[in-house]
Amino acid sequence: MKFLDANILIYACFVPRSTLTSKEKSLKEKSQAILRRVDEGEPVAISEIYTFDRDFKKFSWIKVVQK
Repeated sequence: MKFLDANILIYACFVPRSTLTSKEKSLKEKSQAILRRVDEGEPVAISEIYTFDRDFKKFSWIKVVQK
């Protein structure tokens, strides 16, 4: 099982304020691909720091798994 860091969510989901560099575009595309795999069922672990409120609509597609 892989650990999903919060930076993946930041790069994938948030809208940039300015034009992205080629490196930033690459990171955003890779992050979005990771989130698609998670959405398709790939298991990941997140720390307590990065857990989301179930009512946070932007991330409502994230399935909460209890220990």
